[in-house]
Amino acid sequence: MRRTSPVIVLVGSIVFLFLSCGREKLTEPSNSTDFTIGTITPLDVNLAPGGEIADPVSGGTFIFPEGGSGLLEVAEISKAPAAPYSGTDLYINYDGDTPLKLRLPLSGNDEMMLLGWGVPSGSLDLPAGGERWIALPAMINGGLIEFELAMPFDLPDKRSNRRGYTYHHLSSIPAGSSDAVRLAALRTQAAADIEAYLNALPTAMQPSMRTRAAAMVPTYYADGNYYIGFARYIWGNTVRPMIGLEAGASESTVAHEVGHYMHHILTSDGQYLLIENTAPDTHGIGDLHDGRTTIIEDVAYFSQFLLRGSVGIADPTEPGFMYRGISPYVVDAPSIEGFGCVLLSRLWSADPTIGRIDRPTERRPIPTVNLSMAEILSLISLGATNINQLKADVETYLTGVGKADRLPVILERIGWRYLFRARLVDINGDPLENVTMRKFTKANGVEYAPYTKFGTTDDDGYITLAHAFPGKTTLRVPLLGDSIDVPISIDPLLPTNREVDLGEVVVGDSLDFNLANYGNIKLSVYASEQYLDRIHHYWFEPSMWTSCQGAFDGDTFTSELDEIDNNGNHMTSSLSISIDIRSGQVTSFRWNYTLQSGYYANETRAWEVTGGGVPMTTYSESGTSLSYEAELTGTAVCSSISTLTSHSTDIAGNEAQLLSYECDDQSGGGPARIWLKLSSVE
Repeated sequence: MRRTSPVIVLVGSIVFLFLSCGREKLTEPSNSTDFTIGTITPLDVNLAPGGEIADPVSGGTFIFPEGGSGLLEVAEISKAPAAPYSGTDLYINYDGDTPLKLRLPLSGNDEMMLLGWGVPSGSLDLPAGGERWIALPAMINGGLIEFELAMPFDLPDKRSNRRGYTYHHLSSIPAGSSDAVRLAALRTQAAADIEAYLNALPTAMQPSMRTRAAAMVPTYYADGNYYIGFARYIWGNTVRPMIGLEAGASESTVAHEVGHYMHHILTSDGQYLLIENTAPDTHGIGDLHDGRTTIIEDVAYFSQFLLRGSVGIADPTEPGFMYRGISPYVVDAPSIEGFGCVLLSRLWSADPTIGRIDRPTERRPIPTVNLSMAEILSLISLGATNINQLKADVETYLTGVGKADRLPVILERIGWRYLFRARLVDINGDPLENVTMRKFTKANGVEYAPYTKFGTTDDDGYITLAHAFPGKTTLRVPLLGDSIDVPISIDPLLPTNREVDLGEVVVGDSLDFNLANYGNIKLSVYASEQYLDRIHHYWFEPSMWTSCQGAFDGDTFTSELDEIDNNGNHMTSSLSISIDIRSGQVTSFRWNYTLQSGYYANETRAWEVTGGGVPMTTYSESGTSLSYEAELTGTAVCSSISTLTSHSTDIAGNEAQLLSYECDDQSGGGPARIWLKLSSVE
């Protein structure tokens, strides 16, 4: 279909902005963004792979590497938003779904660019209207240059439901011009920065990363400051490492964009695609990306620190300079752009002090971990997509080198800190009134206080707006002429700008189960069992023949048994007992047991019982020995049992199945009983 009348397309107006210090933003038009398209020339496409069609508008040639079928429309555009460099505006639209390129002859040593107007992906800012000029991937082959065209298609994501371009701008940068000379110097600097980054990697990583970088040599574009790792097309995503550096870019900006590129090199293409998809529409140091959705810019900021020693003029080891005065209690600190860079920089820093966020000149003590740049780059290579994942990667690594206890203090010092409220009560439930406690956590044997060191309860035992570390904090509470250390815990996944209500915190001596090396359990209930065609009623009394060896960790004893006795009987047993270390009550238990006869293949027995709420009856701990028991009898036993199953087969293969159970003392032969034991000796 031929259209002869001009077409007017209205796009929104855009503000003219400039950017420096690593923020990616194109030079944007100050005039109207209306497009006026001239007469459209339709071209029928029905080509085999490698087919070509001459472009009557640009004078170039359209190439269809995989063939094509459909309608290709071309026209001149007489009015369009201003582009970074003057040139010709073109309308190109193809309704096929195969790759399409535009090949043009090079003009001497001039640098040619073909830009598209729309919503791009990658690490670059979007203007208020959402659309902008962006370079299309290009490849030079002899005296020719080929541009990969991306026709519009649906790609629902956080930025826009559309990708691809029909409005294009073809321009050149004259060889020998001041911009060309400056761009050549910037690209030389970028190549040197890439080499320096590769040299900073762990020695073991360097060969594979150099091989990957050699296979992914970036192409450079002058239409803005950005990095794009993937070209998005209707037929899929293609790896196209594109570094944008406009002529006015600073050395810090070069290091920033190289950081994006090296982030891509260090991770797999699949992982970096996920990372690139988290790129914010607009960004800057101190900007808030609520929900901790991205750290892609933080890794690029860290590249500036690695290659230049600072982020612009900011020292990333000092959060007060990086966050621009933002308070962790006003916004969620880990959602602040720059937080991830500060964390990585602090892992490297050997300074045992750090400035307060609100008053950077006021120093506070902070533990150091003294990781090398190579170690930090290896952490980046793990491919975290957000700050929570990065924290987990750091914690895992520090655990391996014996320094994980320092991380909560480091996080608190750079803003990952909390305010909490709680009601302190004694073991009888009575409030601890007007008690002043000290808050701390230990790192490398040293006690560190949070933002405020002390807190005091009111007349009803409440403490409010008290500072705490992410994870665990210890409250040292005075009680009866002595003091008791009470652990509290705050989930680090919670936002920092919300007061956390811990409810009642019981202050009292906790029980010590470190010597719990053996565990045992016995159960007695009145059961009904289906066997053959009959229902039997009997006292079901599974018990361990002997205590099983295990260990107590945190608040839970666990034991695993898998053995074959002298008669060939194969027994497996799994026992876990969780205990409230203040009251001694068994909060939960689980016991799985199976027996396979060594004489008869068909003869088996298995049961499982779970439950909780069994009170402590005996506790004795001397420092060298431990004896603990918890027990219930009578009808209360059934209340403590959550699940109870039993299944067996006899030598003939006949099955018996537990149908129900009771804890009525009048059943005969009782009473019902649940008994659990932990001890230091068998």
